[in-house]
Parts: sequence; structure tokens; C-alpha cells
Amino acid sequence: MRTNLLTRRANFRRGGSIVLLIGALLTAVIARSAPADALPDAESNTLCTAQPPIPVESVIQASPVASPAASPVAATTPIPTIPASDEIAANIDGLVRSIAACQSEGRVKTLARYVSEGFLSDYFGAGVRLTRDEYIAFASDLPKVPVTIQSVENVKLDGAGHATAEVTSVIGHQLISARWSFVFSPQPVGDDTGADATLGTWIPDGVVALPTQAPARASQVNLIMTEQLFSPASLIATGPDIVLNAKNHGEEDHEMLVLSLAAGHTVQELLTSPSSALPEGIGYYGQVTVPAHDHGQLVLVGLTPGTYAIVDLLPSADGTPHLALGMSATLTVQ
Repeated sequence: MRTNLLTRRANFRRGGSIVLLIGALLTAVIARSAPADALPDAESNTLCTAQPPIPVESVIQASPVASPAASPVAATTPIPTIPASDEIAANIDGLVRSIAACQSEGRVKTLARYVSEGFLSDYFGAGVRLTRDEYIAFASDLPKVPVTIQSVENVKLDGAGHATAEVTSVIGHQLISARWSFVFSPQPVGDDTGADATLGTWIPDGVVALPTQAPARASQVNLIMTEQLFSPASLIATGPDIVLNAKNHGEEDHEMLVLSLAAGHTVQELLTSPSSALPEGIGYYGQVTVPAHDHGQLVLVGLTPGTYAIVDLLPSADGTPHLALGMSATLTVQ
């Protein structure tokens, strides 16, 4: 049975520990593409393909930790890290961009093969355990989502076949920063001489949200959330880059879901949509969940002048969407 938009929202009402990355999940679950000229370019020069394997020796030799036999390390001792070689950094950079291309192309089965279930759980499930089959089941029939990788930086290795990288991406119009973790998976490959040359590939294995650095001249807008109310209800800011800073003074979790509305459409259509996607004429721009008595920030980039809607579709304690109780506001971009 096809679930509708509000059922989807109720199923993923909590952002978990990856509050900033919930925008990625919601883009995949409810986004309907806005006009092409209103979206950042996706990874158009990168294909959704596997990265070439690299020699295991390139990872082992880069290890900052000597072999356990020569230099035992206590379990409680933090494993040191070192900057990755240019070869490894380039391989991981290409992998991250390939994953973004898979998202942009809607290649969910291919994406699921390239990453671990831990990555799927962190990135798309907000930390809730998500198997490959579960991810493929909810994502296969959904609209394609434009994803742009702005940077892959600070790639580091430890001595246990792991790597990390700081990734900055734009999903829809939302700027997101996160630390991705990777695990190296050796794969024995035979050559023409009969000898084995051991190669391997990096697999994205987890994601942790990082503070997002807004563009230098981004406009700052502050608002307060209480039960069924955004204050102020009408916001004005100078584009194209805008930071929405929210404080939740309420007893329930709330969200800022920023949408564009085509002429003749209203946010009330969200309450009656039979589809798991947004209704026609309503476009996704960004989202963040703000827990009760907490604060959150939504960084939006590339907004064109116009009026946008800010709504809260998360359910109240009795299951009624906060929007149905009046929780909406407008953002006018100059």
C-alpha cells in the first residue's frame, strides 16, 4: 500500500543524532523536483559508478600505527590518524561524488551496493537501523533528487583500515556539512601470471553531522517555535543565501520545512495529498527538525527572489500535523 505524505512524516518525526542530515532523508522521501533553473547543478560530470580498486599496500603503508606484534596498543588508547595520500584522497573524493550522482540519478539499488547499512541508517534513516532492502523499498519509486558535492576535505586514515572525510553538500537548496567514515574492504584479484595481487575498495560506513559554515554574506533570520506557532509569522531576508535560526520553546519537537509554492497553490494541499511526494506545484528547499527546548539552524543557498512557505508537518501528541493546527509562516526573499 502506498503511504501518503503525512504518514511518511510521522514515521520519521525524530531527527535522532543526525539532526542536520534529516534534510537528506526528507528530500528523498517527499521532494518533488522544482524547475531545473531553480536548483543547484547536480553531479552532472560524475557518473554513478564504482571507483577503481586500489592496492592494499597503499593503505597499510600509510598506517600511522605499527603492527600489533611490534608495538601493542592498549584498547583504551585513541588510534592516531594521519592525512591520506593524494591517491587515497582522490579515490575517496571520487567515491563521495559517485554516491551523489547515484542520488541525483535515482539509482537507489546501485547506491545501496556501494555503501554499508550503517551508512544508510545514518544518512537516510536518521540513525534508525535501515537495511538495504528497506531503503530500496521506500526509495525506488521516488523522484530524482539533485545533490551537489561542494567539497571533500581533511581525509584522514587510522591504523585499522578506516578513513574519515569532511563532506559539504547541497541537497535541494540546503547546505549540509558532515563527517563521513569509510572502511577499507580488501578484495583478492588474480592476474595473468597466476599470482594474487590484493586490491580493495573504500565503503562509506557512517555519517556524523558537523556544524554547517554558512556563506560569508548570508542573511541571518531568527524565529521562535512554540506549540502551533512560528514567531514572527512573516519573515523578510536578502538572498540568495539565508540562514534560519530557530529556538523551540515548545514541549514538542518542531520542524522548519521550507517550500516553494507555484501560483494558485497553498500549503493546505499538503494535508490532503494522497501521495508520498509533495503535491504538484510545491517544491522542497530544505528542512531541519528542532527538538523541544532546543535550537536549530537551516542554511539555504541559491534562493531566487520570491515568497516561500515555512511549515511544520510533524505530528502533535494526538497525531494531528502541526500545520493543521496553524503552524506555518512565510519567508520573502528580496
